Amino acid sequence: MVRDGSEDRLVAGYWCVEVYAHLKGKCVVPLAMDVFSIEDPAVGSQNLQIDRTVKAVNEAINGKGVWVADRGFDGLNSYETWFSQKCNFVVRQRGDRHIITTNDVCILQRDLVERIRANNPQCDIVWAKVRLPNNNKPLYLTASWKPGEEDPLILLTTLVIENIQQAKQVLWYYSRRWTCEEAGRFLKNRVGLERFRIRRYEAMQRLAILAMFAMGFLTWVLLKSRLLTGKLLSLTSRFRKHVPFIYYRLLDGLQELARLRYPYRDKLLPPLENG
Repeated sequence: MVRDGSEDRLVAGYWCVEVYAHLKGKCVVPLAMDVFSIEDPAVGSQNLQIDRTVKAVNEAINGKGVWVADRGFDGLNSYETWFSQKCNFVVRQRGDRHIITTNDVCILQRDLVERIRANNPQCDIVWAKVRLPNNNKPLYLTASWKPGEEDPLILLTTLVIENIQQAKQVLWYYSRRWTCEEAGRFLKNRVGLERFRIRRYEAMQRLAILAMFAMGFLTWVLLKSRLLTGKLLSLTSRFRKHVPFIYYRLLDGLQELARLRYPYRDKLLPPLENG
């Protein structure tokens, strides 16, 4: 529950659909950040909001790229949206979904990958061509076991997997999602996306847009100016030197650069009301 400033009462918390693009190197671009309430008549439902966001982003990027999502998106509604948009995707599975094999056998995902591995006990990566029930779209299931762990990482994808190299490529795509997850933490912790007490519903939506602009500017610096990037990194606090997610260092450097260039800015600017 959160206190909504527009109604001055406790209401159900808000959802946020976040979409990031992972580019070459360590660049991450926030493409969408839609804060919404399922009680908003314009939203309708969580599935409808996700559907609108996916379609808007896919149109903006001209259908390029590979959509990567965690187990929360392992739902038929999400798949139907991607199918209709002809998107490639990689989605982590819970393992309890029924799929259809090339022999028209209906089986749980977890049982299928365990059965394949039982026939190849030395393999830590397995794959199979499958499809969803009541859908003829060809898909591929791949699973990977880490040493010492019994439960595998199971992925469902539109990308063709016919050999170990292609299976590893799909696993690599999924590993990129963790960088985007770190981007979400960065926006919440350093840009202040969650630093509010009482805000109106519309103000929360505007705050999300400002957070995206802030991170988008840092991405632009990272992509367009090696000289400025190096300058900002050199000004990074010693406490940030070994932080793997480079955006923390870029923002620290930018703030330090502003302090050095405009040391009296706090005295020149009037104080904000209410702090």
